[in-house]
Amino acid sequence: MATVSLRGLTKRYGAAVAVAGVDLAIAESEMVALVGPSGCGKTTVLRMIAGLIEPDAGQVLIGGADVTRAPAHKRNLGLVFQSYALFPHLSVFENVAFGLRRRRVPEAEIGRRVSQALALVRLEGFEGRFPRQLSGGQQQRVALARAVVTEPRVLLLDEPLSNLDAGLRDAMRVELRRLQQSLGITTIFVTHDQEEALTLADRVAVMRAGRIEQVGAPQEVYERPANAFVAGFVGRTNLLDAVVVGAADALLHLSGPGGVPLVVRGAAPPGARVRLALRHEKLRLGDAPPDAANVHLAEVALAAFAGAQCQYLLRLPGGLELQAEAPSNAVFPRGAQVTAWWTADDMILLPAETADA
Repeated sequence: MATVSLRGLTKRYGAAVAVAGVDLAIAESEMVALVGPSGCGKTTVLRMIAGLIEPDAGQVLIGGADVTRAPAHKRNLGLVFQSYALFPHLSVFENVAFGLRRRRVPEAEIGRRVSQALALVRLEGFEGRFPRQLSGGQQQRVALARAVVTEPRVLLLDEPLSNLDAGLRDAMRVELRRLQQSLGITTIFVTHDQEEALTLADRVAVMRAGRIEQVGAPQEVYERPANAFVAGFVGRTNLLDAVVVGAADALLHLSGPGGVPLVVRGAAPPGARVRLALRHEKLRLGDAPPDAANVHLAEVALAAFAGAQCQYLLRLPGGLELQAEAPSNAVFPRGAQVTAWWTADDMILLPAETADA
């Protein structure tokens, strides 16, 4: 396995900058997700690592060696694309063996390694089938087996689960993580699905407009977002603009939208304009405990049952609307008057320099 280091990686298409000086260090055996909205540059970064796109500036180092100008076939990487790119006229065995045959691996060794790779993805007995005879999840597993059979130093995945239905996607997340951990292979994967990034990766790199906004462990990115963009993209979040009206005991007292009073832990001078993030699940409904610094009477404007959770749109005095997510064991109907509450620590005070992000 190998480390991956990106230094000032840049790619332009005419006047448009697709990737703008990306720096990222990935440790050996680490699994890192590049996540962000469509057009943020995440797939372009992955393809520059793979050698499929040549950067305009910067370096790609794999295992400490500069491979920026090295052709793709000399980088010893495993690739899995969104479409899986299986050869329809080849059997499962031959699809997985394809890379080994190109390397002129002896036939006996090919048989052993293909069998081992198919066992890793739990497809023993499927050797003679063709892609058209496989389900979407089975095709994805074949693509993974083909990628790891050559024993690559790094595994690159481009939206590998996006073609699967929701239930199968959840199952394949578990399988993909199990495979990565059993092999100990350094893995970089691209996704627009923030839940996928949070559940699979050791670290998450959130991208916007060709730049990395934040890199950190999933819990860190979720609970301590670097700015309003990260807070809004990762997880379900209410973003609120407010003005500081006073402070006491490390708590800020603010005037929020519609003049709604808000209390958050943090520091900022009186009169400062700030932005706050309140996760949907942090906004609770029902009797408030003594430490709930934010307690408001609200009307249920919308209620949507979503299995274990119920999603609400709440209307507070002054016209402020907030979204909440609460256990569905007690559903509040549309039009109900409820107590909405959260603590001063439940709300995130975003850095002042990103209040306008």
